[in-house]
Amino acid sequence: MFPILWVGPSGSGKLTAARAALGVPAGQEPRLQTLEVGDYSARYWEFPTHMEVDIMDLSMMDKQILPEILNQLLSTRDVCGTGRKVMILRRIHGLSPAAAIRLRVCLEELVWSAHAPAMIWCTARTVNSAVAGVMDGFVYRRVPGPLEPRLRATLKDRLGITEEVSSVQTYIAEMLRQMVLALEEGPASLAAAAWIRGRIYDLLGLMITGSDLVSGLVWATVRLAASGSLSSVKAKAVLSTLSRARWVPSYRTPLMLEMIVVAVYNSLAQ
Repeated sequence: MFPILWVGPSGSGKLTAARAALGVPAGQEPRLQTLEVGDYSARYWEFPTHMEVDIMDLSMMDKQILPEILNQLLSTRDVCGTGRKVMILRRIHGLSPAAAIRLRVCLEELVWSAHAPAMIWCTARTVNSAVAGVMDGFVYRRVPGPLEPRLRATLKDRLGITEEVSSVQTYIAEMLRQMVLALEEGPASLAAAAWIRGRIYDLLGLMITGSDLVSGLVWATVRLAASGSLSSVKAKAVLSTLSRARWVPSYRTPLMLEMIVVAVYNSLAQ
């Protein structure tokens, strides 16, 4: 058994596939347990074959709580079973940068070392900076998911894209396309402020970092320009703006994300 990282968009069946690979019968319900970590009660799910922890349950306390959970649950061998405890960490794309570093330390001690007492599998919606920091120690398994039909048609017809892309990249491309179309229909207005704020909340829900947003906007800008939907002058202005964008490796900074999106909108409006 190797450490496996299951990556795919929401609803693609990552967790279902991981459970099936561990031998969990379809429809079997886990037993919800709690673990006291200081003043915090952490939830985890227990199956006969393994345990599961959802990173989203840990909220802003993931840096402190995750190492304690892993050490308490996995540091000793399962003498009644196979001898090696198994855990699935769900949605690790939601880890804070500090928690991702601590997760790697735990993996080196509990999973990757010789005679390790545990095995950890992980699921993630996308490979962001948090996931990239640990994925070299995993077998990578991509779980494809169907794109939403309207976005699929938009990408193929208007951007000239034929290959499958991640849900995060799809959203960023569609967001940029809508900005371009809105400015073609009329000049910039204050109504754009409310629209941009709505997109920022969506981006926060996708758990992307500043670097993910900048790289995604660069990709979408080049594609729009290549398909003829964005002029070379506007594309160069956007790329120049993105090259100067300041970001931090965190997905919990809405003001940073908003500043990047507003700067791109302003460069398109000029």
